[in-house]
Amino acid sequence: MVSIRIHLVDLASRTPRSEAIRRLARGNTKPWSKVLGCFLIFVNTYGIASTYGAYQSFYQTSRLTHYSPSAISWIGTVQVFLLGLVGVIAGPFFDSGYTRSVLSLGCGLIVFGYLMLSLSHNYVHILLSQGVCIGIGQGLTYVPAVAAVADAFTNMRPIALGIGATGAAVGGVVLPIMFNQLITSIGFDWVNRVFALMTLVISISAVILLGKNIRHGTSRNLLVDKSATRELPFVLLCLGLFLVELGYWIPPFTVPIYAEVKVRSATDVSFYILAIMNAGSFAGRIMPAYLAQVQRVGPAWVLVAGAFSLGTLILCWMAVQSRTSLIVWAFLVGFMSGITVSMPNAVLPRLSPSHVLGVRSGMMWSFVSFAALIGAPIAGILVNTKTNDFRKAQMFSGISICLGAFMLCVPAWHIAKNRNE
Repeated sequence: MVSIRIHLVDLASRTPRSEAIRRLARGNTKPWSKVLGCFLIFVNTYGIASTYGAYQSFYQTSRLTHYSPSAISWIGTVQVFLLGLVGVIAGPFFDSGYTRSVLSLGCGLIVFGYLMLSLSHNYVHILLSQGVCIGIGQGLTYVPAVAAVADAFTNMRPIALGIGATGAAVGGVVLPIMFNQLITSIGFDWVNRVFALMTLVISISAVILLGKNIRHGTSRNLLVDKSATRELPFVLLCLGLFLVELGYWIPPFTVPIYAEVKVRSATDVSFYILAIMNAGSFAGRIMPAYLAQVQRVGPAWVLVAGAFSLGTLILCWMAVQSRTSLIVWAFLVGFMSGITVSMPNAVLPRLSPSHVLGVRSGMMWSFVSFAALIGAPIAGILVNTKTNDFRKAQMFSGISICLGAFMLCVPAWHIAKNRNE
C-alpha cells in the first residue's frame, strides 16, 4: 500500500518536476549564451583591432608608401581610440535597456566600414572607413557586450569574462592569416569584402545571443557618474590602465616591421608573428581567470602581475634578435597582454554599484582610449626608420606599462581590504 502511494505521488509530480528542471537548465544556460555573444563581439572589436599590424605593414610597403609609419599608424589608433571613447555613449544605453538596438547599430557600422574600405584608395578614405566608421561601430558594441556578461555573473565573473575575451585572440589569430593568404590571390579590395561578409554573420549571431537586458531607465541620460571621480581606487584604476594602454598597442603595430628589418624574417613570417602573439593572448585570457577566481588572489592582483610582466617583457624586446627568440617572446607578450585586456572588466564591478556598471565601464574605457590614440603614433616617431632603431619606442612602451602597474596596486589593495573586512 505504501509503495503504491509513493508511486502515485511520483507520477503526479513528474511533470512539474521535469518542468522545473527544464526551467533551471534554461536559467543556467542563458548567461553562458551571453558569454558566447561576448566572444563574438570581441572577435569584431579587439580581434579586428589587433589585426591592424598586418594592414600597417601592407600600407607601408604597397598602398601608402609615400606616408610615414607614424601617419599610417593613426588609422589603427583612431579605430582603437573610438572603440573605447564611444563606450561613454554605449554604456548608458546598456543601463537603460537598449542593448539590442545599440548592438545592431554598431555591428552595421563595422560591416559598412569594411565595404567602404574595399573601395578606398587614398589615405583620407582609408582613415574614414577603417579608422572612424569601424571604430565607432566597435565602440557601440564592446561596452554593452562586456557589461552584459559582468551583470549576468557574480561568483564566476572572471572566468566568464576571460572566456568571452578569448574572441579577441581567436580573431587576432585567424584574421592576419586570412589577410596574408588572401591578399596575394584576390587582392586588397576583395579581402575586405570577405571580412565584411564574415563580420556580418558574426554580428547577427552576437545580437541574437546577447539579446535584451532587463534594465530599464536605471541611468537614462546619464553619461558620467560624477561620484566615481571622487573615488580614488576608481580614478587610479583608470590612470593605471591609461599608462598600460599607452604602451600596449606598440608591439602589435610594430612587430611585423621589426621582424622584417631587424630579424630579417620573410614577409609571410612577419605576418604570422601577430598570429603567434594572439595565440599567446588566448591562453592569457583563460588560464589567469581561474587564478583570479581564488578569493585570496582576485582579478585585481592578477591584473597587476600581468601588467608588470608585460612591461618587463617589452623592455627585454631590445635583446630579441633571432627568429626563434622572437617567436617565444611574441607568445609570452601575447599571454600577458591577454591578462591586461580581460582582467579590467572583472575588476571594475568590484568598484562599481551594479546600476551604473555600464556608465562607469564607458567612462573607464573612453578615458583609456586616449592612450590608445597617441601610443602607436608616438612609437612611430621614436622609431628611426633610417637606421631601423626601435630602442626608444621599446623603452617608452615598457616603462609606461610598468608605471601603470604601480598605479593599479592601489585599487587592488582597496578591493582586498574590503574583502577582508
